[in-house]
Amino acid sequence: MTHSALSSKLWLPLASKQQSAFERFLEHDQVAGRFFQDILKLRSQSIRLFGGPANIVAFPFTVDRRLANIFNTMHGGAFMTMIDACSAAHFTVNSPGVRMKTECLSTQFFTAQPVGLHLISLSWIDVGVENRAVATVSFLNPAEVELAASLEMIQSLGAVCRGTVVKRFSS
Repeated sequence: MTHSALSSKLWLPLASKQQSAFERFLEHDQVAGRFFQDILKLRSQSIRLFGGPANIVAFPFTVDRRLANIFNTMHGGAFMTMIDACSAAHFTVNSPGVRMKTECLSTQFFTAQPVGLHLISLSWIDVGVENRAVATVSFLNPAEVELAASLEMIQSLGAVCRGTVVKRFSS
C-alpha cells in the first residue's frame, strides 16, 4: 500500500535516527521482522508519525491472504500479533535502545476485515508509569485517518479492531 492516504502535513516520515532504530528492530526481532517485511511489505520509509502533540505512529498495510482465516478475513491471532509487534515498533522508533517485554495484551474485535482491504494500524501511549507503559493499537480506515486532526479525533473513529498492551521496560 502506498501512503497517499496519509499525505496531509500532519503526518510526517520517520527521522533518519528513527528509521535506523526501526531497521535494527526488524533485524533483531525475527518474528516481528518477518511479519512486517514479508507479510505486510512494510518498510521504515512507509511509517508515519502524527505531527501534533500526541505521539502516534502509523503502520499502513493490506490484509494479506497469509493473515486470513477460513472465512477469507483477517485472523484474530494475526491482529493480536500486529498489536504486539506495532506497539514494540512504536517504542523502538520513539525510544531507541530501550528494551521491553509484553506483560499483558487485550483485544476487542469489531468487524471482520476481508483479504485485500487497506488498513492503518495506529499506536499511541496512553499511560507511562515507572518502568511500564500502556499502549493502544487501533486498526482504522485510511481515508478516515487522513481527516483526523487530533488524537481525540483519531480515538473517536470507528476502529475495526483495538488492542491494549502493557510493556515493561528494562535496561
